[in-house]
Amino acid sequence: VNGRHNATAAKYCDNTSAHYSGKKMTATFQLFYNDSKMKYMFGLNAVFGLSAAYLNSYVNGEVVKIALDDVNSEDVGFLGAISVSVASIGCILFGFLDKKIGKGLILTIGAVAFISMHIPFLVYPQVKSW
Repeated sequence: VNGRHNATAAKYCDNTSAHYSGKKMTATFQLFYNDSKMKYMFGLNAVFGLSAAYLNSYVNGEVVKIALDDVNSEDVGFLGAISVSVASIGCILFGFLDKKIGKGLILTIGAVAFISMHIPFLVYPQVKSW
């Protein structure tokens, strides 16, 4: 599958064409428009990107200080390591589970996990009283 997508992307970046720089700059958009599977991947990538940015900027930068009474942010590195460890273990487990239940359910579980990270902040937004 990856080889096919790479070949499709390479088709839009053919450096022998006269419009090489223009085609190269728009290759992502052309791939998104011409490959039907890319349309379905956009939502997952967007949710992941927004969740990762939210976790690293707001949660680690503001909430950890308040929730753990950690003014110097000494625990941010440790909490970040826990997040990465859980993600690594989850990748291994979901890799084995993928063969049994399929990729669709795995992708759905991942999207729900990314979205659920925001629920406490939507339900109870007054972080200072945590």
